[in-house]
Amino acid sequence: MHRIVREDTEPYRESVRDIAAMKVSFGSLDTKIDTAISRLGVLETKIDVFWRNVAFDAARILHQPHASRQELDDLLDEFQAGTITADRTAALKSMLETIRDYKPEGEDLGFPVFPGDQIAAVIILRVMENQGVFHVR
Repeated sequence: MHRIVREDTEPYRESVRDIAAMKVSFGSLDTKIDTAISRLGVLETKIDVFWRNVAFDAARILHQPHASRQELDDLLDEFQAGTITADRTAALKSMLETIRDYKPEGEDLGFPVFPGDQIAAVIILRVMENQGVFHVR
């Protein structure tokens, strides 16, 4: 009789072991999810820092000793220092969009646009947009 009970309950014991193993697995899954979330936060921070540094490098590319670009240089300095106001941000956005959309055969902008300036302007615009400073058209 003991053998009959044992044979009849053996499949259930396997199921109970499987359920216990799943419970342990789900417990470790919670830990893995917490770890992934934590690592994702670190990764987001590193990406933000990377693109901010790229934007600062792009600002250095646009910064020129040309007298007609003094206003742009001042705006870029304020952007890099983190002291730019909303009005000045709008002015910077406008100038960067003008540089981004520049066509050599088009109208005179009143200041020179050098090779690489358009790419640098696009980079700064995108970084500022991603930081929520404004929406780029």
